[in-house]
Amino acid sequence: MADPTSAINMGSKPYKLNEGRYEFIIKTSEALVLNSLVYMDISTGKIEFADDANNLVPCGMLEYPSDGLVAHLTGDGTYKAIVKGGIIQRWAVTGATAKTDIGKPVYATDGQTLTLTKPTTGLPHGFVVDWISSTTCDVYLLSFAESIANLNMGNGLY
Repeated sequence: MADPTSAINMGSKPYKLNEGRYEFIIKTSEALVLNSLVYMDISTGKIEFADDANNLVPCGMLEYPSDGLVAHLTGDGTYKAIVKGGIIQRWAVTGATAKTDIGKPVYATDGQTLTLTKPTTGLPHGFVVDWISSTTCDVYLLSFAESIANLNMGNGLY
């Protein structure tokens, strides 16, 4: 075998939208909103608001409905949304008080709340990369792929 000497043809369609962005089906009757924190229920393969419950894997934050219609953010079993992770986002983090919180994992307890307090069950949604003031922090939100890697490295979901 030899190393390639020219570009490798990967076909005309990329596998995914781009790094950190994924398209998921929205859970039936789940009324998601733009910029909310979302998890995938790995028992159904559908996304819903973040929660500290079994079978939920962090995906990042909801960016937009796949078809561009905000009314389609309430799941009907077919509507899809684009979720973005692997990004730094400014967010209020319950329990954050100082620069010493940089590097600490953050957990989502619902579609808008991040906390430093580890819940009984669940994976980190990201980690603090900078403390700004009070509870305001810059937070790295993990992508779905990073969360799956975290889970598979034995960091535990349950």
